[in-house]
Amino acid sequence: MKVKSDRPAKPYLSTSDANKDGRVARKEYLAKREKKFAELDLNRDGVLSREEAKAAKAKLLKRREERKGEAQKRQADSKIRKQAQAEAQHSAAQAPPQAPQNP
Repeated sequence: MKVKSDRPAKPYLSTSDANKDGRVARKEYLAKREKKFAELDLNRDGVLSREEAKAAKAKLLKRREERKGEAQKRQADSKIRKQAQAEAQHSAAQAPPQAPQNP
């Protein structure tokens, strides 16, 4: 199987690879899944109910929307900065040259 990039795997590896050897062993994988299950099992009864699944999905969608909003804000801020820089450069280019000052 040909893999174009390992970029999508890096976040998973960085959070799952407990001993940081660059690989995720079965034990590490299961530990990550156990931790995630514990986060989802809100009433700690050892079973994921439909309500808990709905709550997890709602939380995921909320985080996704928050990240999307943050990304849009960063993009808008970047656009404003670039526009301000371009205007400053244009103003500097249009300004009359200053006479040299002798001490």
